[in-house]
This record gives sequence, structure tokens and C-alpha cells, in this order.
Amino acid sequence: MRRGLAWSRTAIGSGAASLVTIVVQGSAIVLLPPPDYGLFALFSLVLGLGTTAVYSLLSEAWSKGSSSGQDWPSYSTMLVCISTSAAIPVLCIAVFTSSWDVVFGMIIAIPASIYRVGARYFSIASADRSAIALPDLIALVVLLVSVAVQLLWLHPMLALSCGWGLAAVAAALCSRPPRMIGGRMLGTWYREHWPHARVLVADSVLLESGSSLVPMTLTPFMGLEQFGVYRSISSAAVPVRLIINPLRPNIAGMTSGALLSARVVLLVAAMGAVSGTAVWLLLVLLRTQSYIQGSTLFALSGYALPAALYVGVNFISTFYSLALRTHVDGPALIVNRTVVLAFAIVVPIGGFFCFGLGGAVWGYVAVTSIALAAALLTLRRSRPRHDVSERS
Repeated sequence: MRRGLAWSRTAIGSGAASLVTIVVQGSAIVLLPPPDYGLFALFSLVLGLGTTAVYSLLSEAWSKGSSSGQDWPSYSTMLVCISTSAAIPVLCIAVFTSSWDVVFGMIIAIPASIYRVGARYFSIASADRSAIALPDLIALVVLLVSVAVQLLWLHPMLALSCGWGLAAVAAALCSRPPRMIGGRMLGTWYREHWPHARVLVADSVLLESGSSLVPMTLTPFMGLEQFGVYRSISSAAVPVRLIINPLRPNIAGMTSGALLSARVVLLVAAMGAVSGTAVWLLLVLLRTQSYIQGSTLFALSGYALPAALYVGVNFISTFYSLALRTHVDGPALIVNRTVVLAFAIVVPIGGFFCFGLGGAVWGYVAVTSIALAAALLTLRRSRPRHDVSERS
């Protein structure tokens, strides 16, 4: 019964957290023209990098070491340090793009969102029922109300940034409050967990180089308008991807044999197929609607097929990519990510310079398919060793 209630709260919290991001990303892709969405996507990349840093340096390293609720003071101190550091790249983007009108909302929204990611992980792993679902439900309400009200008199970009900031602060305030510790104790905690963190950090650097840093390097060549359309392909997968991310602690608790069982593989594949089909049908329908002309969503509808393929494959790839982080030894993991990174650099960039925006989009789809194949192969090759340890 208790386990069922814990899974229910996790599912509710996951759904609410997913809806917060869906509303933010969905509003941006519907309301903003491609150049503004390109700017929004740059800020969103900072959130992605910060979230990855939290998982790698902190959450997953902690789960591999200690899983005691008594670790919260040191855990939360690290979490505050990582989340507040995200303000630096936010300011850099504002400087280089002269987007001072939205920086106030972004510089609050992104660090607070990163803090919530780490706090949610700790609450789920330590069965802190009060802080799993409620903060995200409150954030969802705040976001919907604040954005709707502010759109009455503010530019959509400014309304979104302010509304997102308010919602993120609400979620952070309703999460576990931070308990700070001294630098010496923090150093001791860090040294204890670094053996687990270093492989995850290396893995994350390789992953983010392909998913975030490579797209950033294309920005000067594409311009904000084409970059906005290019990144909207990734945004189309946000709803289904967010269903998986909050379940990281649960994926970590599964055995490699269970992850590769026919039941799990078919279930994840079916969910990916349904997601991709739904995106294709939606984009084909929206292509005929004149009221969204000029929006990023309308521009994305011109790439309905690659967007649908990307969403479907990315759902499966994300699930098994997360499984690799906790089920595969360091050397095999690094080899996997290095191979995928090489394709992530060559294929989309080569596609763009040879065939323009369409080439970059299809290259993005190809890299995601390669990442899925590599993840399944790596997990399968690592399975016998782990299965032996699991039975012993």
C-alpha cells in the first residue's frame, strides 16, 4: 500500500512538473515568432545544462552512495551552489543578445527551476511525501494564472519569462527548504561522492556537448530565426521526455534484465510510437490553420514528418540513455557517449552546410536514432556482468 501511494505521488508530481514545462514551452512555440523563440531556446539550453549538472554532480552521485534523508544539509548546499551558478550564463546571453527586457524573469526562473529538479529527486528517493507532488501542482496553478493575466498587457516573451519566474519560485519555496553547511563539511561530502560523480560528469559533458553546445555553435550561422525552428524540433519532444525525467530514481532501481525484458521494451516502444504519431497528426492539422501563421509552431508544421520521427525515437532513446547512467560501468558509458557525440557533431552540422535547415533537422533525427541503437547495444553487452552481481 505504501509503495503504491509513493508511486502515485511520484506520478502526480511528474505529471504536474511536466505540465509546467509543457505550458512554458508550448506557450513559447505558439505565441512567439521564430526569432523570439530562438532567443527563448538559448535560455532554455541553460536550464538543460543546469539540470544535467544537478543530476550528474549531485543527485545520481548521491543515490549511488548514500540514500539517507540525513544527507539533506550537504545535498541542499550543493544544490544551491549549482542552481545559483546558472545566473551567470543567463546574464551572458542577455549581454550578447541585448535581451534586457526578459532577463529579470529568466534569471529567477532558471535557477529556481534547477533547485526544484534537485529537491524533487531527493524527495522521491527519500520518500518525503509532502514535497513530491504539491510544489509542482502549486507551480502549475501559478504559471497558468500569471501568464494569462500578464498577456493582457505585456509582450508574450516578457509575460512568459515573468510567469515562469513566479511559478519556479513558488515550486522552490514549497520544496524542502535548504539547510546550508560550512565549506569544510561540504568538501568532505563532495570527496565522498566524487568517485561516483566523476563518471556521470564525464558522461554529461559528452551528452550536453552534442545536445546543447553543438546547437549553440550553429546559432551564428543559422541566425535566431532558423535556430528557433531547429530547436523547436527538440521542443516538440518535451512533453513525452518530461514524463521520463522525474522517474530517474525508479529507472535506477530497475535491474538491467528488467530494462531489456520484452515487456518493458515493447511498452516503451509503443509509448514512443504513440507520441510520434500524435505529433505528426497535430502538426499536419495545424498546417492548415491560418491563425497560427507567423508563429514558430506554424514554421515547425512544415517539418511534421521529421518532428514526429524525432519525438518517437527520442522517447525510447531518453529512457535507455538514463538507464545507461546507473547500469553501465564507466568505460563502456564513456565509449558510448563519445561515439554518439562524434555523430552529433558531424551529422547535423554537415547537414546544415550541405542542405540548409532541412539538412540539420534530418541530421538531428538521424543522430537520435544512432543514440538509441548505441544505448541498447551498450546496455545489452553490459547485462551479463550486472546480472551476475544482481543475483549474488
